[in-house]
Amino acid sequence: MKLEDISSGQSLAGVEPTQIVSVIATVPHGDNALQIVYRLPDGNIKERLLGPTDESSIAAATVERPFSPDGDGAVVCPQPGGQVPAGHRAGRRHGRNARPYYLRNPFEAEPGWGVSSINFDLKELLKRAEAA
Repeated sequence: MKLEDISSGQSLAGVEPTQIVSVIATVPHGDNALQIVYRLPDGNIKERLLGPTDESSIAAATVERPFSPDGDGAVVCPQPGGQVPAGHRAGRRHGRNARPYYLRNPFEAEPGWGVSSINFDLKELLKRAEAA
């Protein structure tokens, strides 16, 4: 990345070895140097003087989410009244007909306030579920 392309508000990779930084301010120093003030992910603020040799190691960072809800929201969010849209009632998955199941009370007892994860037995849940 060229030094003249760096501006405040950008996220950069390569300024710190394993972290993405957010540029707060830039101060040019002649034609071949740029001072940047940047914020680390933990909130600490640092500054660094960059030169032409740093251009090859610095790049604009792209932010990616660990997951993306890019599917059809109608399958996840049924129509008012709990109706699944007609086109989504049956489908083909792994060579079998697939259909949604509804489980009205998944818990045998309400989990405590400190519970962060619950493991379910899928076969047992499907036995208790109502087919759509």
